[in-house]
Amino acid sequence: MSEGEWDPFRIITVVEDDYAVWPLVAFRDERNRTVVISSFGGGDEIAAWDVRTGQRGWSYDGGEYFCYATSVISSRGGRSILIVGHEDGAERFDARTGEQLSSFPLRETAVWGVDSGILSSGQEIVVAAGYDGSVHRWDPATAESVGSPLEGHAISVKSVALAPISAQGTMIVSGDDAGVIRRWDAVSGEPIGDPIQSFDGPVRQIASVNIASSGTMLITTGSEGEISRWDALTGEKIGDTHRVGAGIAQISTVYVDGICQILSAGSDNCMRRWEAMSGRLLDASTPGYSVTAVDDVDGLLTVASGTIDGKLILCHPGGEVPAR
Repeated sequence: MSEGEWDPFRIITVVEDDYAVWPLVAFRDERNRTVVISSFGGGDEIAAWDVRTGQRGWSYDGGEYFCYATSVISSRGGRSILIVGHEDGAERFDARTGEQLSSFPLRETAVWGVDSGILSSGQEIVVAAGYDGSVHRWDPATAESVGSPLEGHAISVKSVALAPISAQGTMIVSGDDAGVIRRWDAVSGEPIGDPIQSFDGPVRQIASVNIASSGTMLITTGSEGEISRWDALTGEKIGDTHRVGAGIAQISTVYVDGICQILSAGSDNCMRRWEAMSGRLLDASTPGYSVTAVDDVDGLLTVASGTIDGKLILCHPGGEVPAR
């Protein structure tokens, strides 16, 4: 089944060797250019790419198993800060220049997932999934801790996300190696509702999206290629769990013609698109081990996928090619 295939308008060779390009994150720099930051070389190196021109910007070689997860936040003072979770903690970089900033106060503990955002109070926050079984909260501008770590998982935390809830503020959602999802108030750190048992194994990724007709939806993936959807407030499951038969490395969401779509990509080098509300598979024709929506390029919505053989593929919905 395929509805509206997304034809690539640019393919960038990130690395010549057969290394997966993963994970991906995008932001706009001070010149209003859309930039994608990717990891490659077995997770050793990260680099920035100008989406419009395909030119490589800064790069950083962090050593073996350096990059597990990334997020970018535009912090106070106008600086865009890249957060990198890795084998021994988490680091901060100036996303525009690649300059390494001071580290977060967590060492010798792997950080498997990170997310960042701005709370309704205006406070900027980074949340991190720790191998130590805790969810950590930090200030992205100063790298200082925000409150105490959130405790409640009985095993290492694998994934984390911020989920804005319109009337109730923002929720932190975390998933662990035993398939348990927990929800927390982002400000107080207090638990919200009961834990959710999602999968038999690890919760690999969590994403959230606000859907006008039904509120905030959580999307979770498992280690066997499962994708499930949940009501963020009630914790109730939405529809069936889908299984794609391959490990999922990254998920994202995007609105196309007013309809929310879930994007998934993984070990079979296939990017799939799903209708968020119905769970219906729309397309599985674009290569991808990783995926992220990158806002717009030349006024057109753009999606980037990284492949298992070192490529960064840029697509527009409907296959439209931007003017050059």
